[in-house]
Amino acid sequence: MRASQVIGLGLSGLAVPVLLVGLLDPLEGSLAFVVGGALLLFAYATSRIQVPALAWVGWLVAVVAGAAAVGGAVWTQTGGLDQEAVRGGAPAWVLVLLAVYEAAVVVTAAGAVQYAVRLARSLRATAPRGRP
Repeated sequence: MRASQVIGLGLSGLAVPVLLVGLLDPLEGSLAFVVGGALLLFAYATSRIQVPALAWVGWLVAVVAGAAAVGGAVWTQTGGLDQEAVRGGAPAWVLVLLAVYEAAVVVTAAGAVQYAVRLARSLRATAPRGRP
C-alpha cells in the first residue's frame, strides 16, 4: 500500500505543472490539460486515495468550457455569424467562455495540489514509527 501511495504522490506532483500548461488556451493547452487529468486519474488508480471534488469538477468545467470556446471561435470565423459582427474580434460570449476555462484550469491545479497534500499526509500517517 505504501509503494502505491508514493507512486500516486509522484504522479499527482507531476500533474500540477502539466495542468498549468493548460493555461495557454483551450486550443494549444488542451492536450496538456487532458494529460494532466489522466495523470490525476492514474494517481487515484494507484493510491486509492480519493481525488478532491475541486480537482475533478474543475477539470470537467474546463473541458466543457474550452470545447465550447474553441467551437464558438471556429463557428464565428467560418461564417456562422455575419463577418461585420466579428470584425472587431471575438464575440463577448467566446471571451466569457475563455475566462471560465482559465479559471477552471486554476481551480483544477489547486485541486491537484490539494490532492498531493492529501497523499503526503496519508503517507505520513502510515509511516512506520521508530523506537524513541
